[in-house]
Amino acid sequence: MGKQYALRSPSFTSKNMIILFGNMLFSDRSTLPTQQMPVFMVEDDGFCTHFKYHKHKLILVLAAMRHHRDALQQQGTTVEYWELDSEPSKLSYEEKLLQAVQKYSVTTLHTYTIEDCGLRDRIQDFCSNHHLTLIFHESPLFLTTHAEFQTYRKRYKRLFMGDFYKFQRLRLEILLDKDGKPQGGQWSYDDRNRKPLPKKIDIPSLSLPTPTHHVKAVSALVDRLFPDHPGQSQNFWLPVTHKDSTVWLHQFLSERFSNFGPYEDALSTKEPFVFHSVLSPMLNLGILTPKEVVDSALAYAAKHDVPLNSLEGFIRQIIGWREYIRGVYHAIAPTQRQQNVLSHHRKLTPDWYNGTTGLVPVDRVIQQVQNRGWAHHIERLMVMSNVMLLAEIHPTEVYRWFMELFVDSADWVMVPNVYGMGQFADGGQMMTKPYISGSNYLNKMGDYPKGDWCEVWDGLYWRFVDRKRDLLTRNPRLSMTIKTLEKMDSERRQKIFAKAEEFIQTKTVSGNAIA
Repeated sequence: MGKQYALRSPSFTSKNMIILFGNMLFSDRSTLPTQQMPVFMVEDDGFCTHFKYHKHKLILVLAAMRHHRDALQQQGTTVEYWELDSEPSKLSYEEKLLQAVQKYSVTTLHTYTIEDCGLRDRIQDFCSNHHLTLIFHESPLFLTTHAEFQTYRKRYKRLFMGDFYKFQRLRLEILLDKDGKPQGGQWSYDDRNRKPLPKKIDIPSLSLPTPTHHVKAVSALVDRLFPDHPGQSQNFWLPVTHKDSTVWLHQFLSERFSNFGPYEDALSTKEPFVFHSVLSPMLNLGILTPKEVVDSALAYAAKHDVPLNSLEGFIRQIIGWREYIRGVYHAIAPTQRQQNVLSHHRKLTPDWYNGTTGLVPVDRVIQQVQNRGWAHHIERLMVMSNVMLLAEIHPTEVYRWFMELFVDSADWVMVPNVYGMGQFADGGQMMTKPYISGSNYLNKMGDYPKGDWCEVWDGLYWRFVDRKRDLLTRNPRLSMTIKTLEKMDSERRQKIFAKAEEFIQTKTVSGNAIA
């Protein structure tokens, strides 16, 4: 991790320049006064083609960057900005940066904490090679500094989200009573937040923003330059400005917040967003900050009758899970992303992109992701990650799938979520158990029509249990499944195992090394 520096004086000379990346689009620029030095921004072809990203992700990032550039220029900031189709567009990021450094006689580069480890190393190497000083500033993208996460690790001696969440509540003084105890007497109300949707319940629809002029221009550009990327540009649906994102946030608070908690794990074929906030795309670019979101949620709850399990559950997602994932990424990602302790080596067929696996919940999520580039956390974990784990897909193949298809994807998001949580590839460094289930969980939490897919899924589940006996026996939370398998009727076992094997042979591809 590069050293963090705090600037004590806002006085800068013309030899300073700010680098802003597409996840540093903060409306509050008080920590890095952009009016006093030029800003460098690039719509980078290398980023756009690093994966075959969903078109909506590319539109979101590029349009949001252009709006941010406009806002900077309106406040008097000089912005050195490279659009994607500008000439000569095929220069590398570093070549464009060098041109700006020479143009402004720059000796010192400023930027916020860079989250992507590979990008951070590239910028540090660039500065070293060109004898430039590089100064990192604390980023509003998160509420927790690297030093604060290290304090948590030293205090608790392990990576465990429950410990970290308690640490966060105490540190940030959120949802505590006057004695410093958790409001309501519990740190978490997760046990109240696992209800399926009732048959009759009104779910407010998302009120989509009007496409801006930059959205329209970028959509055409993305179609022209990246025609084979997933998604359709014409149904882009997300806010790309701070103003529209703030409206989006307050619509969630007024219309869906109260019911968020009890139904946050619910699966629905009719209402893909259920009562979720859908804030992660804007949070992960800095269009909204976690401080804004938390402050708004607490202020709204203070004036309205928001159930504590909904308030706490939402706050936990922001100050707990999101910050924990980022902390884990910077703590262990270099080794975590190399691990594959379960020795899974299979690859995905095109069915996993086309939504033609034959597993109804999986195909439903794939179709939704192709359409929107988004699915909620249970669809990601207990549908897609679950079945990919059961089907023995190589974790790097899973990582690629999630990076490509989700509008909120980022390396810091997907490495811990895939290698640590979804695929258990790190053997338990981050989580205490693999997240797996049979079809019963999906039928309990969702409204999927029952059919042959249930037996295929159950076959995959019990086949996994059978093949991973040693792993499951060591975990008290899962060891009982071995006994259940041993009691299973032999005819049923043979039938569902055969269906599972057929699925693996037809819907996955044998493979060892994954590039």
